[in-house]
Amino acid sequence: EAPLHHCRGKIDECIPKFLEMSLRRLVAKPPQKMRFTIQLVDVIADCFYYDPTLALQSLEHHGHTGAAFSKWMDAIPQLTRSHDLKMTCLGLISLLSIMQRPGVPALVTENAALVLQVLVDALSRLADAVEAENNPSCDDDDGLNDIIDLDDELERKSESGDAFLEKEDALVIQRFMQDIDEAKRAELQAKGRFGVDDPDVDERGQEIDDITTYTPPLDEVDAHMSFAELNEHEGAFLGGLCAVL
Repeated sequence: EAPLHHCRGKIDECIPKFLEMSLRRLVAKPPQKMRFTIQLVDVIADCFYYDPTLALQSLEHHGHTGAAFSKWMDAIPQLTRSHDLKMTCLGLISLLSIMQRPGVPALVTENAALVLQVLVDALSRLADAVEAENNPSCDDDDGLNDIIDLDDELERKSESGDAFLEKEDALVIQRFMQDIDEAKRAELQAKGRFGVDDPDVDERGQEIDDITTYTPPLDEVDAHMSFAELNEHEGAFLGGLCAVL
C-alpha cells in the first residue's frame, strides 16, 4: 500500500504484479487468517485508486476481472474500519470516473449502477466509522477483539470441516495491520529509540526544538469531496445510473 500511495504514476509496471499476486492467493488458496484476507482485498481498491485504467487492463489481460470484482463487492458490506471504507470509496470513485471511456469491459459497464449504489452506501458508513473511531467506547478496543473472535470462529469452521469463506460469509474484509503498525511507530517515536519519554529529546539524548510529524498521503484525501468532484464532472452520467436503481 505504501508505494501505491507514495509513488502514484511512478510504478505502473508493478500494478499487474500486485493484482496477480493478491488474486492468486485469494482465489487459489483463501487465507485462513482474516487479517491477511483484509490486506489482499485492499490491494484491489488500492490499485484502482492508483490508476483505474491500468488496473482494468491488467485484470482483463489475465482474465481476472470477474474474480476481482466478485471478491471486492462481496467484501464491501462487511467493512467497518474507516481506512478500509475510505480506500474502497476512492477505488470505486476512480472506477466510475473512467466508466464512459472506450475499452472499459462490458462486465464493468453493465454493473455501473451497482457500483454507484455500493459507493453511496460505503460513503455513508465511512462517516459513521470515522465518528466511532474518534469517539471510541472504553471497552471497544478499536474493534480488534471482534477481528480476533472472527479469526477464531473461521478457524473452528475450517477444523470442523465446514466450507471456509462460503458465499454467505461474504468474505468479511477489514484491515488493521497498518493501523497497528502506525500506532506502534507513534509509540516508539514518542519514547525515542532508547525509551526516552521526553518528546523534546531525541534518541541520542540531545534536545530538539521541533518534532517533525508525518502525514500519510491518504490522510489528505477526503473521499466525500472526491465524490463531489466526480459528481460535478460526471453529473449527467451518475444521474442516469440513479434512474436505473
